[in-house]
Amino acid sequence: MEIEKLSAMEAIRRRPHLYLGDTQRRRTLVVRAVLDTVLAVDCSWTRLEVRWTPEGTVHLEDDDVSLPLDDHPQGRPRLERLATELFAGCGRRPRGMDLCLVNAVSEWLELEVRHPDELYRQRFEAGQPQRPHGAPARAPRGTSTSFKPNPALLGEDEPLTPESLLHELQVRLAAEEQPPAVTFESVPDGLVLTRTAPA
Repeated sequence: MEIEKLSAMEAIRRRPHLYLGDTQRRRTLVVRAVLDTVLAVDCSWTRLEVRWTPEGTVHLEDDDVSLPLDDHPQGRPRLERLATELFAGCGRRPRGMDLCLVNAVSEWLELEVRHPDELYRQRFEAGQPQRPHGAPARAPRGTSTSFKPNPALLGEDEPLTPESLLHELQVRLAAEEQPPAVTFESVPDGLVLTRTAPA
């Protein structure tokens, strides 16, 4: 019997429940996308805003620029590798560990990283990378991540609400051994997270 070898993207697409559970996968995906920044060891964010539209698009905006923009020795941009290859990790880890998961189960994903001296933008369609674009830097520095979860892969969830997302984030953070100090503010169709100095 020949064993079928699957890419990370295909493995996630075929069995999303192994990564996101059996219910409320869309909400879990958004939580994973938020925590990818919040729990990253090398991330210097102070404010993170997550919003969603009635059409299902999710948009995250923060003031961190720790995602790598250089090329991997194999020749591909490191950011592209993070969005298309699955990396093992748990607890507090470098930013970008869950990008592949988000990308794999989304109809499309767009990344924009604004460094003080460089802007990098790349779009992914059904998980496949499109040509990246570089441009002169523009303010404010930070990272934008937009994606549209694919209901054909995730199923139909209850609508996202600030209250449900806040509850899920608080539960996940409480389970961390050394959670960052974070305050939350509900906004229309969204949530704003602010990192505070520990007491």
